Amino acid sequence: MNTFTDYLKERTKKELIALAKFHHVTGYSALHKEELAQKLGIWLLLPETMYPFFVYLGDDELYTVLHSESSDDSALMRRLHEQGYCFKQKDGSFIIPDEIKNTSIFTDSFWKEQKIKGFLVDCLNTVGYLYGCAPVSILLQMFNSNSSVSLTREQLLKEISELPGYYNNYILKNDLIIHNSLYENELYRRIQQCQGTLPFYMPSRNEIMHLSRYGAFPEDSCSRRLSSCLTKLLHMDTRQSQNISREIQAIFRQGGSINDAVSYLTGQGWAADGEITDKKLLSSLNEMFAHTRLMLNRGNTASETVQLRKKKTKIYPNSPCPCGSGKKYKNCCGR
Repeated sequence: MNTFTDYLKERTKKELIALAKFHHVTGYSALHKEELAQKLGIWLLLPETMYPFFVYLGDDELYTVLHSESSDDSALMRRLHEQGYCFKQKDGSFIIPDEIKNTSIFTDSFWKEQKIKGFLVDCLNTVGYLYGCAPVSILLQMFNSNSSVSLTREQLLKEISELPGYYNNYILKNDLIIHNSLYENELYRRIQQCQGTLPFYMPSRNEIMHLSRYGAFPEDSCSRRLSSCLTKLLHMDTRQSQNISREIQAIFRQGGSINDAVSYLTGQGWAADGEITDKKLLSSLNEMFAHTRLMLNRGNTASETVQLRKKKTKIYPNSPCPCGSGKKYKNCCGR
């Protein structure tokens, strides 16, 4: 049976050097490949190296780590592979060495911290996917409404400040959580202008975890119909059709159109000449578009947004902001 170091030896010298740099291992340049693998084999299994990475994983992700001998390609496995904690086999699946499962870090205090830190990462990812940016109060509401542990605002901000770099894709500015990709060129401001004073859709725990893992909402009747059409018409297997369905949902959620979805399918080789003529597939795409929770609508669907705007009443500067931040309108969306 291979040991953790044996798996490391199967990696190239270049990959081992990248791991050494990432984990701040010193003196690697003077080592031969086998010596570097030996050193990394010790370093990566140190509790102080493992703890800051694993404590931010979700319950379901840790269950996979602790109970699966191997796993198919997934976002979790790719992350573990990048960190050096799982290894890709020739058939494309990943294997998690026994030394990872038998580590001493999984104590009662670990699980107590993980309940907060793991779910906080999921909530932050959901803010990025669903709104692009949101007040700290919305993140706090999302966390406290769906967690068995409640945080104060101060505790939440402290947790965010302690996030390791590879989990922190967000900027905190003027009480606003902003995804890094939207901060450059102040794209988040244009998104805020489109969002106006719409209230934030508040997802369930299951929706939060699914968005964080896959960048899409859990399968519903719309996505199942689209997956079924893709499977039958474009000769995909079930996994392919589910992944494509999630990608299309993400295109719509980020403001894309039906044409953008067709262009995506064309680019992937699933539609000829940028055109789809099958009525069932076009109907499924339109249905998916109508039921997707849109970033520009703060997570509300198109039909929900129409109803919310019909109910619109006059907002005064000192009124509570309708977005739900808890601030006065003049100090929030009305700035």
